[in-house]
Amino acid sequence: MNNKIANIEELLKQMTLDEKASLCSGMNRWKTEAIDRLGIASMNVSDGPHGVRRPKNENEYGMKNAKENAPATCFPTASALASSWDRELMKRIGEALAKEAKRLDVQILLGPGINMKRSPLGGRNFEYYSEDPYLAGELGVAYVNGLQSQGVGACVKHYACNNQEHERMSISAAVDERTLREIYLPAFEKIVKEAKPWSMMAAYNKVNGIYATENDYLLQSILREEWGFQGIVMSDWGATSQRVQALAAGLDLEMPGPSPANDKKIVAVVQEGKLDEQLLDQAVRNMLTVLFQVLEHRDPECEVDIDAHHQLAKEAAVSSMVLLKNEDSILPLNVSRMSTLAVIGPMAVEPRYQGAGSSKVNATKLEQPLEYIKKAAGDAVNVLYAQGYSDKLETEEVESTETVLRGTVHETALVSCEEAYEAELTSNEETRKTKLALRKEALDAAQKANVVLLFLGLPEKIESEGYDRQHIDLPINQVKLLEELAQVNENIVVVLNNGSAIAMPWIDKAKAVLEGWLCGQACGSAIADLLFGVINPSGKLQETFALQLEDNPSYLFFPGEEGKVEYREGIYIGYRYYDSKNMKVLFPFGHGLSYTTFQYSNLQVSDLEIKDIDGLQAQVDVVNTGDRVGKEIVQLYVKPPRSRLKRPIKELKGFQKVELSPGERKTVSFELTKRDFSYYDPNVGAWVMESGEYEIHIGKSSRELCLSQVVTVHSTDKALVSLSSDSIVKEWIDSPIGKQALFDILEEENMKEKIDASLAGVHAEMVLGMPIKKLFYFDPSKAERLDLILERLIQRLDVLRS
Repeated sequence: MNNKIANIEELLKQMTLDEKASLCSGMNRWKTEAIDRLGIASMNVSDGPHGVRRPKNENEYGMKNAKENAPATCFPTASALASSWDRELMKRIGEALAKEAKRLDVQILLGPGINMKRSPLGGRNFEYYSEDPYLAGELGVAYVNGLQSQGVGACVKHYACNNQEHERMSISAAVDERTLREIYLPAFEKIVKEAKPWSMMAAYNKVNGIYATENDYLLQSILREEWGFQGIVMSDWGATSQRVQALAAGLDLEMPGPSPANDKKIVAVVQEGKLDEQLLDQAVRNMLTVLFQVLEHRDPECEVDIDAHHQLAKEAAVSSMVLLKNEDSILPLNVSRMSTLAVIGPMAVEPRYQGAGSSKVNATKLEQPLEYIKKAAGDAVNVLYAQGYSDKLETEEVESTETVLRGTVHETALVSCEEAYEAELTSNEETRKTKLALRKEALDAAQKANVVLLFLGLPEKIESEGYDRQHIDLPINQVKLLEELAQVNENIVVVLNNGSAIAMPWIDKAKAVLEGWLCGQACGSAIADLLFGVINPSGKLQETFALQLEDNPSYLFFPGEEGKVEYREGIYIGYRYYDSKNMKVLFPFGHGLSYTTFQYSNLQVSDLEIKDIDGLQAQVDVVNTGDRVGKEIVQLYVKPPRSRLKRPIKELKGFQKVELSPGERKTVSFELTKRDFSYYDPNVGAWVMESGEYEIHIGKSSRELCLSQVVTVHSTDKALVSLSSDSIVKEWIDSPIGKQALFDILEEENMKEKIDASLAGVHAEMVLGMPIKKLFYFDPSKAERLDLILERLIQRLDVLRS
């Protein structure tokens, strides 16, 4: 027993029951409890994933106004960072966040948020990485490793199935086991196993009727016993429902504090013998283990280079923005070919650079896009600015439109967005005149310009923690402005500021679209550098952009009703759904353009025929065939054979981001394991892999696949399914050992030729769907010995399994 463990055990012996209980809830909004007489100090926890949000007053939340928090670097939000597909960048951001956390005396940072983007309506989608668990897990591992390498603990959140804001403190996510395992848990699993985070946050919601904070299956069976998690499990702020049940299920820390009433409940049930004190001791043990670990690295004097961190925020921003469209190669802007440039939209002056809610950071500085666009354009280009629309009027318009959409004003007749817009225009004469003046100014500027840079996006009123979006459209006033500008200037470049996917029925009016996301405090210079070609765009979408909201697989089931949201789409979320259905989308998962071109060739795999235990290596050559330095994100997808359980047509299983000079060639390598070929079988409660021919695809997006190779894999799984005499013939044949056992018995019973013929004939489907006992039941010579034959069959199966 090492000294730390011995010290913890000694402290446990000295603690009173009241003291033990007190350590299981916070001291205030952001601190854990201290026990002065035993020398146990507090530790500070703080939001957030893209910047340290440390309230100046520790008894306040600091959410109303960012200025209530200490200054810190505001990096791009998660949806932006994930579009970089850059593990090394994520690690460096984690390291920078840790240094700023230490400087602000924060020991645990509440992030990363790795929930899946089930619906584009999710209010906190800007805080989450992706619709794909592999991408989210890989980036989450890098972030956590970077953060904890500097002695600041990560708190991975929100565990689990926290995919909406609607009734977020009470909604129950009804999700089947396979979907849970294949979609909503893998990113958490990968981070726990590979990065070993010091804490996890249990979500507000219920999972299959049980609060996440009280869910023994999630917190104990899976998280601790199966994955080996050894840190603290804390609640989301105010997520605890029944404290005693939560403690018994594995929730170590209730936040925020203080919570004397719940502390007393814990003491009472232990004293009454209703709760084993060992459970309380283990929670305290978990708390002290992490507490001593983080306090070892406490360093409020930590040196922080704010300027360097600002430059890192810029690097992150330029790596994250996605060039979605670039018709006629209008970008990058060529200053030698223009005399006048129009910049239109208030977000060019007051950018929306971060999300709203608990992650709002008080940025150390903030760049204005217009200022940097003027610098990049130079003196030879006349840059005209027009507001085009008013933030204040836009907010009023959004409010009225959303009110109509929700049906809270017009209960009997919902009015369309267009009608709501027109109603708003005529509702106030002064407002109408102001809007018309703004539009006239914008149209005048556009008529004089060679190119129009139009800044559009989602106002905070639409997209925030606390509520979900009601649609995926831009505000109608912005779309109207674009349509009017397109009538006087055909060279329009749209720059977007939004945290999640939007629809673009207006896209034919724009020659180029740069998805700027919520890209942090260095957004100004980052946008200018990308528009003028100082830096080549390299981001790719971490989520699919659908043509319309109704195309989303969760559309009919989101956000649920009567306290429950059913995940009926199952494993088919995001590109898994759209690609399996071969459905048209606006922009596919993994899409992103560049100012240069890349060519793939020479795909090689380590072997064309392997056992699953061998793993597989793949490599491909990538060459920059253009005339600019650029970065390419090479994506690897695995397409499974037809399986016993239905599977998506393909799934992301590898990616690498490489930088190439013009003409330069590099070889990109991938490592695939058995898990990459497997699916979760709820019948046996395990990940299983079937034998068959798998296709390895290399592509630029989930839809732009360039190279492929077929690999034959032989499964060594002893049991793909729990087989019995009631299992159908297909289930026996799909299992390698089941098939062998069956055909051994058929051979002994002189039935093999007959069954082979049946399986090759027109009645094969009927035979495959029979319970196995029916093969023998319909043969009179076998029917009277049916029980004996089936017993021999099961015995043969057991021998092969062993």
